[in-house]
Order: sequence, then structure tokens, then C-alpha cells
Amino acid sequence: MPTAAARLPRRLPEMLSLAALAGIVWWVWPRPSVEPPPRLQCGHPDASAVDQCFVPVAGGTFLMGAQADDPEAPGHDPAAQPHEGPPHEVTVTGFWITESEVIVGTYRACVADGACREDEVKASGGFSTYYPAAEPFDANRDLMPVNSITWAGARDVCAWLGGRLPTEAEWELAARGTDGRRWPWGNQPQCAMPPADDGFSRLRRSTVDACEQDGPVRARALPNASPARVLGMAGNLWEWTADWYADDAYAHHASTDPRGPSTGDRRAQRGGSWTATSPEELRATVRGGLDPDAQLNDVGLRCVIGGAGG
Repeated sequence: MPTAAARLPRRLPEMLSLAALAGIVWWVWPRPSVEPPPRLQCGHPDASAVDQCFVPVAGGTFLMGAQADDPEAPGHDPAAQPHEGPPHEVTVTGFWITESEVIVGTYRACVADGACREDEVKASGGFSTYYPAAEPFDANRDLMPVNSITWAGARDVCAWLGGRLPTEAEWELAARGTDGRRWPWGNQPQCAMPPADDGFSRLRRSTVDACEQDGPVRARALPNASPARVLGMAGNLWEWTADWYADDAYAHHASTDPRGPSTGDRRAQRGGSWTATSPEELRATVRGGLDPDAQLNDVGLRCVIGGAGG
């Protein structure tokens, strides 16, 4: 399958204009051994304006999952559901992950290149963000995260970018780091809020304990940066992972670069979505499972390059 290393659209200054970052000092950050091409690395001095870019997540050991039963035991979270445990220590190889959720413009470019199929993504229905490649270019819609997409569609666009979907363990490390935080931004409950002056905001009401949002917002509208500087990992869209889902998956995890079951009927998803009504639904350990063929308007994706699976 072709990749997008040299073919991502360069047509819009408005779409993550990374060339403007060339004068910024490149991060001092542990690098995974397998790297994306320089022009796909967020903030790299050689980067051009691209639709999608990757940030590095240093490998490490962390306590994955949570449990609500014993306040004195590791990984205690009073809101944890049984399938979020048992908490267990895992070591994950370093990798790169898309800074934001994959956007409509990237999937349209993949379709135009023949590597993605439009029947894997829904372009109609309430809050679906995709629009067919045959329709005229729309700068605003291209910046929205692609949703209503099947697991196969998510897999294919990641392959076109030169990567793959993250495992649950990789996703959780990217979201919460190694310090056991409940949300990507830390331990203070809040809704996944775009800035109040953001033109794409559909937020109607938000307090510490109640969230209400009328659909997804553009991919970079929810900063909420994780320790690895990954944006928007809580809220907006659930994100497909590479793993099959099982309630008891964690009981069978390997200690290094764990994967889900070898088979199943649902694929695991992480991150919560714009449908969340409370911060507890957006915690970094929250899990979900969905039929791989489902096309729902609160489901999207992000991709990784490198790591043990790359």
C-alpha cells in the first residue's frame, strides 16, 4: 500500500503551517529509533506545511489501567469500571503519534491517492465530518477530525501515512505519561473544552462536573496536551486502536509491549468523545469496544509510527 511521506497536500497555510515553526528550537526529547520523514515531524526545522504531523513518545514503564475497589492499592480511581483493570505495570517501546486526531483533509488525500475507500467513511448524517473527494475543497471541513469511519478505514489511512493504529498500551502511555494522571492534562477534573473564542466550538455548557457539546470540533481545538505534547486525547472523538477488545484483556497482557486478544468481535477504542456528560467519561483509562464495521459520528482515530509494532 502506498504511503504519504512525499504526497500529503501542501495547499493550505491554514492547515498546520509547520513551515512557520522552522525558526523554533527543535525539541530536546528522547527519540524513538524509527522516525517519520522529517516533513512529518511536528516542529522539525525541515518540516513543510502538512495536514498531519507526528510527535515522539519516549518509551517507558508505567502502571496501565485503574481499579475502584481498594483505595490503598495501586491504580485506585473511584470512577474506574471493572474492564479498566486490573492495573498492571507495562513497558512500552518508544514511538511517534499524530499530534491531533486524523483530519478530513488527510483521508480525502488518501482516497484521491487510491489507498483509502470512501465506503469506509460516512459522508452523510448528523455531525459526520467527511465530504467526498469529488466535491470542491473546503478549508474548514478539511480541518475537522474524520469521524463515522470503520476500523478498516482507520487502519488504511494510517498505513498510507506510513504507520498503523496504536495499541491500547501505546495510546494510554501517550495520553497519561508515566505519572499515573487521570486525564492527559493532570488530575483536575474538567470537560474537554475548546477555547471560548474558537470559531469551531459547539460547546453549549460546561462546568467542572457537567459537559454538553453539540458535536465534534476541529482536530486541534482541544489543546489539553498530554505529557508527550499530544493534543485532544480526551473528548472530541473516541479513537480506534489496533487491539481487539475484551473485558478481561488486561489480565492477559504481556509485561512488555502488550497487545489485546488475538481475535474478537469488537475493536478497542480510547479517549471518550463529544457525547461525554462528565469528566469521568474522559479519563485516560476509560475503554470501549465497538464492531469494526461501525460508522459512528463520535468515533475517529490517530496513528503511530515506530514502536514494537512498527
